[in-house]
Amino acid sequence: MEYQWSEKDFREYVLNSPGEALVLFWTTWCGACRVAIPSVIRLASEEPEDLAVGLVDIDDMLELSMELGLRELPVYVFFKNGKIVDRYQGTFTYDELSEWLNSRQSRGIAR
Repeated sequence: MEYQWSEKDFREYVLNSPGEALVLFWTTWCGACRVAIPSVIRLASEEPEDLAVGLVDIDDMLELSMELGLRELPVYVFFKNGKIVDRYQGTFTYDELSEWLNSRQSRGIAR
């Protein structure tokens, strides 16, 4: 599976999907975004198939970023059934990202 998603991929894996998805919204000119990408790719390669994980470059999808109210980058957005259920602005190490996803279970949000 390709980790960098197009608008078509985003619609398929997130908006038109009954499952869960984690998306890192980023852009090439953002240094912190480039730091965040490896942990997302690692998570995508290790997560079970019931969680779609991808990257969306907001420069390629400005309308989408405006619709979602994304103002600062990088931002991790967790979706369930095509709806935003949580977000985090900043960077995570792989362990922090895993912990954030696991804490969602203990709060009853998802996962």
